[in-house]
Amino acid sequence: MNVDLDPKTVHIVNDTETLNDCIEKLKNTHEVAVDTESDSLFVYFEKVCLIQISADGQSYVIDPLETGDLSGLNDIFSDPDVLKIFHAAEYDLMCLKRDFGFEFTNLFDTMVAARMLGRKEIGLGSLLESEFDIHLDKHYQKANWGIRPLSREMLQYAVSDTRFLSMLKDKLKAELEERNMEDMAQEDFDRLCAIHPASPEPHEPVWWKVSGGTDLTAAEQGSLQGLCEFRDQEARIRDLPPFKILSNNALVNIALENPSNEKALSRIKGVNNAVVRRYGKTIINITRSWRRKKRIPQPVITTRPSNGILSRRDRLKLWRKNTGLELDVPSDVILPRDTLEIIAEVGPKNESELQELMKDLPARYHRFGKEILEISLNESDSGA
Repeated sequence: MNVDLDPKTVHIVNDTETLNDCIEKLKNTHEVAVDTESDSLFVYFEKVCLIQISADGQSYVIDPLETGDLSGLNDIFSDPDVLKIFHAAEYDLMCLKRDFGFEFTNLFDTMVAARMLGRKEIGLGSLLESEFDIHLDKHYQKANWGIRPLSREMLQYAVSDTRFLSMLKDKLKAELEERNMEDMAQEDFDRLCAIHPASPEPHEPVWWKVSGGTDLTAAEQGSLQGLCEFRDQEARIRDLPPFKILSNNALVNIALENPSNEKALSRIKGVNNAVVRRYGKTIINITRSWRRKKRIPQPVITTRPSNGILSRRDRLKLWRKNTGLELDVPSDVILPRDTLEIIAEVGPKNESELQELMKDLPARYHRFGKEILEISLNESDSGA
């Protein structure tokens, strides 16, 4: 489904004047649907390239690359009287906080709500199709949103992701209320508002973060470290995501095979002719030299959890899984993983101690607190 770009209802915001007009109009609404588009698949340092907002039948496509200072939008995002509706808000919030320093209050996440209601298909397209028979064209989901000008089709795609969020929110909110789960959902929405910004720097290029790296020999891990550092440096220079230089699988395969020449390198899975032509000699030199270097050691967790903690964790996980099955929801809807880990580690001895550990989850404490405490105390922790 393509959304019509009628200038009466769709406003392209790419200068200070139209941005100020957009902000003034949004200040007078009680809820806004928000989405973003970024360029993480195309550059080394990703950035938010588009912010879409729909409210009161109007849609605003805000271009951060051309508009400049967006700080005025924080008045809307931080206003507790304006509901912000997202679908899968976590990544959007992390990026918006990183790039613009925005703060958020009063949020509703339609994906979180759908999970809490036990929906099996929680993508926006699937939900709109099942609830309203609306079919979204997701052709531009992985498009390069950093290019300018944006095509008409890309703008239509961008607007469609917020145009229908409000009515989806209404549907899911009513179901949450019917099932007496709105308080638990609100806890998750509040936790999302407090999420930390994304890091401005990509992950450190270290061998143990590459899948399969820990299965290599010490010499092979040394080679893999050299390849990781080379890939990261080249990605920075060419302003590309590292995977577009060489995939993780290719790095591991090169470290394993230790090619002695470009012909041998070309036979390795994941290495194409363009890679051999551009980097062949460099890669071979890296695998030779770094195999002889002392590898960077992987951080070691020096403190193993006690038997009491491990036992408590297992009991809580089993209870959470079974409760999720009974309510037909994912297990982390019952108790988020981070809270489960804290409870397992601390081992609360009474209700007040557990309540303190679950102070950000009062609804879950009220609903499940007695069960959680009983399970936590179920076996002796004498092995702690």
